[in-house]
Amino acid sequence: MSGDTYSITYVEDYLYSSGAPPCKVSDLIPWGELEANVVENWLQNAGWIREFRHADAEVKKTDFGTQNSGYEGLDEADFHFHFGHGYKFITGTWLGLRDYSPCFNPGAIISPNDLEKKWDFNNEWVFLHSCNVLSDVQAWGKALKYSHMIMSFSTTTYTSTDLLERFFKAAIDWDWDLYWAYYHATTETYKGYDSTVKAVIIADNSDQLYGDHLWGQGNVEPDEYPDDNEVVYREWVCS
Repeated sequence: MSGDTYSITYVEDYLYSSGAPPCKVSDLIPWGELEANVVENWLQNAGWIREFRHADAEVKKTDFGTQNSGYEGLDEADFHFHFGHGYKFITGTWLGLRDYSPCFNPGAIISPNDLEKKWDFNNEWVFLHSCNVLSDVQAWGKALKYSHMIMSFSTTTYTSTDLLERFFKAAIDWDWDLYWAYYHATTETYKGYDSTVKAVIIADNSDQLYGDHLWGQGNVEPDEYPDDNEVVYREWVCS
């Protein structure tokens, strides 16, 4: 069995889902659990080991690697998947925790400011199935000290188990590098669905962007050491 590890967080049952706009945060039930199950099935079948799987109220800010000592959350796993609402405002972008509300609890978020230069332990890849967050590439890219890559969206995205099935089939069954696995998954899933969906990959350098495969499926580029405080990214329309 491989020693490669993964972690999962998802928020689908929001505390303030019964209010009225703009304070309401819509539930995403049952899609968080459904998508998490796809991720877990693929990685466990490939021999990966789970570090943690947290849902709804179990999901804490520290799960996202906000600490550089003690419990380091996603930075203790090679691959992390998160599902939940993402937001874009004039003041920045962020992920919402279960008790987030723009009116009643605006501080229940994971901001890229919480993550700057924090991912420097074990993590290589982060997949955020959330809207809008990677519209701020430079802010989120600052998390990549020694971590390699963030995959997400710069616009609205939509729930889909097919997205994850296609991604892992390409990355594991076909041994594709992560860039082309993610490109394939996003364009096949959302083509003709909504031409405004845009996917983004941020990587610490070009070698990682185009060369990284999942562990056991091909080449993995070395960590960028020392970190040069620069990132590269690609964005595309999923149509």
